[in-house]
Amino acid sequence: MEERDRRQKRASVRFELAGAEAEEGWRIAAQIFLERHPAEREFIELEIPFFRSPEWTVVALVNDHWGLADPADGPGPEARCYERDELSPLLDLARQQGSERLYFCDSTLPEASPLFSCEPTLEALSQTIKLAQKSAGHTFGYLTAFLFDNTGQWGIYVQEGEITFVGGEAELMRRYVARIGGVELLQGRLESFYSETPIGAGKGQRSFTSSKNAVPVMREYAYLRWPWPFDWGPLWP
Repeated sequence: MEERDRRQKRASVRFELAGAEAEEGWRIAAQIFLERHPAEREFIELEIPFFRSPEWTVVALVNDHWGLADPADGPGPEARCYERDELSPLLDLARQQGSERLYFCDSTLPEASPLFSCEPTLEALSQTIKLAQKSAGHTFGYLTAFLFDNTGQWGIYVQEGEITFVGGEAELMRRYVARIGGVELLQGRLESFYSETPIGAGKGQRSFTSSKNAVPVMREYAYLRWPWPFDWGPLWP
């Protein structure tokens, strides 16, 4: 029984795709994402928008779903991938809408990244990521990562293991955001990520303390169509 279960788990991971299967995956990726190359790391924060459709709803999550943060960093912000599972609710909804296969890569350019695939479950994805890092290098997916499925109705872009951008068709995203706590909760987490505790005389005044350049952060908020929460700006570029 245990051996059969192990064989089934191995079968759920297709690992690196080639030929017609890879071509189909890259075709779907091109419909979802704008072109992104891992070598452009120093410019990655300026590359907005991430998704091709301007009609999609996009949210930002302060969570590293791949578990790529270094456990040696301890329980602080760099270990936030261990705090909560915000991926399983999305995969559950995706399966209800016909998702049969996940695709995972670190670039949307076929010549720049291998394409890995697995069943649309968190367990299968975790196995695939581990195998991908053994095959393509331990940093694969660490700087940038992309996740999508065969339906083409949603996509995920991870920015340097910090912010996870989830985009998709409006109704799917409405149901997903409701399952993970609502948009105000997500907005509060992003604000906390880019700020310290409230300071100053005014209630809720914030001090922008991230080492990030301010311009990419303002662009992120504009892209998300989320209200600007800080006590300065925004001065949209």
